[in-house]
Amino acid sequence: MLVYGQPRMLSMLALGFSSGLPFMLIYSTLSAWLRQSGIERATIGMFSWVSLVYTLKFLWAPVVDRLRLPGIGRLLGQRRSWMLLAQAGIAIALMALSASDPKTQVGHMALLALLLAFAAATQDVAIDAWRIESAPLREQGAMAAAYQLGYRLAILVGQAGALWIAEDLGFEVGIFSGSIGSMAVLGAPDLVVMTLTEFAAQANRVCRAGNLCLLVDADHGYGNALNVRRTVEELEVAGAAGLTIEDTLLPQAYGQAKTQLISLEEGVGKMKAAVDARDDPRLVIMGRTGAVSISGLDDAIARARAYEASGVDALFFTGVKTRSELEAIAAATKLPIVLGGAPEDMTDRDYLANQRVRIALQGHAPFAAATLAVYETLKTLRDGQSPKNLKGLASSELTGRVTRDAEMRMRGAEFLGLKK
Repeated sequence: MLVYGQPRMLSMLALGFSSGLPFMLIYSTLSAWLRQSGIERATIGMFSWVSLVYTLKFLWAPVVDRLRLPGIGRLLGQRRSWMLLAQAGIAIALMALSASDPKTQVGHMALLALLLAFAAATQDVAIDAWRIESAPLREQGAMAAAYQLGYRLAILVGQAGALWIAEDLGFEVGIFSGSIGSMAVLGAPDLVVMTLTEFAAQANRVCRAGNLCLLVDADHGYGNALNVRRTVEELEVAGAAGLTIEDTLLPQAYGQAKTQLISLEEGVGKMKAAVDARDDPRLVIMGRTGAVSISGLDDAIARARAYEASGVDALFFTGVKTRSELEAIAAATKLPIVLGGAPEDMTDRDYLANQRVRIALQGHAPFAAATLAVYETLKTLRDGQSPKNLKGLASSELTGRVTRDAEMRMRGAEFLGLKK
């Protein structure tokens, strides 16, 4: 492990991070910016072709490999001089892009994106050559690992960064589910083995990351009605804007393979306890039930009406599969509705709004994407592939926004006398 403390390993880590940043800017962040500016999708699609420059870098790689740059090539060496030139090109392209207006300078931005891709791909070639030449054969594996760690570091931001990203993209509310919490804290599936203390601590970290309202999945309240009171108190202090309490029998009972529900009376008791426990009247308490797919629509409506009467602020339903089920629920209740997923024919926003649906969850796609990225990265390394073939990292601009770099630099200048 001592090999990773060598200066060239740390340099390789930084270079790997630098190498991956521009690709995600071209592939994702720039597209999001164009969409927000009202640019047509066809035009945005054309920008994705810029990323093909990475695939074609073999065409000029021999030039980078053999041509010594005049002046700085003699001073810095062939590899370092090409890296410096490429990084200068990246910096110029990024600054010019940031100063452009998508509504009036789309063509100009396309040329800058092409320059950015060319400079970034050139940097990849130079870094890979430097890696091979700067360390003996026995250290090449460690160099590749350091490079890949830097290359994929932005993906490992975690839920706190995800909340900041969601806020930056204009989302109005985020959700922290029990399943994601269990995976993040314990590396375990959603089997209700995480404690309230662990969940509340993680929720607090997420809330500290930004100003986006966070809805938390408080499961069954971690026990009976008295435990529900404690759960609400802890999550309110953690910074949650809203929480759900469900009527599922948790943890799973011995010998019972199917999901079960607690009695209606116990469910009502939990909802009343949750409402009674909150100190801030702005904290949203949602009564949650999965009865539609467990005990039927009639029981789901009966439970929803009872929870509505207990004083909760909204009703959360899982297992709703048809429009007729949703319409029956909407007709029988008065509170705002939250859906924990819906089939494709129920994703029309106008239709959902007419049924008083205010939030419709869309699964755990961001977490699934991050999981796949980490898995494929590690598998590629384990299979002996070159790190230079791995793409898809956040740009320096996006990483800076997610980590609040500008804000921290401003505070460093104000409180520590550091230069901005």
